[in-house]
Amino acid sequence: METKRIIQLIIFISFLISGQVHALDKKQFVADITNAKNIANTSGVEKGINTWLSKSQLYGNIDGRYEYELGVLYTFAKEYLKAEEIFKKVLK
Repeated sequence: METKRIIQLIIFISFLISGQVHALDKKQFVADITNAKNIANTSGVEKGINTWLSKSQLYGNIDGRYEYELGVLYTFAKEYLKAEEIFKKVLK
């Protein structure tokens, strides 16, 4: 599990360093992913995932950040194959 967390951290840092310009409202994005993770912690990971999936139209396919966070949520749910699939799409 530790290796998976390190890989997630590396991917996230690469996004921060890349300096990509995007049309993402960062404050709202952070608020929405924080909400999804809070729901995952309090009401179950599946509910957190579904909450985040409901934001795909808003954040999906911009710069990979939405997809990265979705992969993190799948990792929390121990759905490693789904998480890996998503992380691979982010890296393409």
